[in-house]
Amino acid sequence: MTPTETPLPPLELPSPVANPPALLAWDGTPTYLGDSKPDYLFRVRYDPEIWALTTDSYGYPAIAHRGIEYCVIAPSLRPRTAFEHDRRT
Repeated sequence: MTPTETPLPPLELPSPVANPPALLAWDGTPTYLGDSKPDYLFRVRYDPEIWALTTDSYGYPAIAHRGIEYCVIAPSLRPRTAFEHDRRT
């Protein structure tokens, strides 16, 4: 018998909102609390027609693509990508 990976079920997404704003913001706590300033959060702006705020397969907050199954953006303990960011005081 050859072991095979069993994929997790796709995430259930909330229904799109009628007349959503152009962008919504997802705010959350940083993944590196020891290296972050107190009360300093992250913010991701996303198009609610394309992405949905939900929880990932492990129960953590995430945004998931409405048209691509298993396409999820979630905080990670290991950053694997580059990104742009703004800072405001």
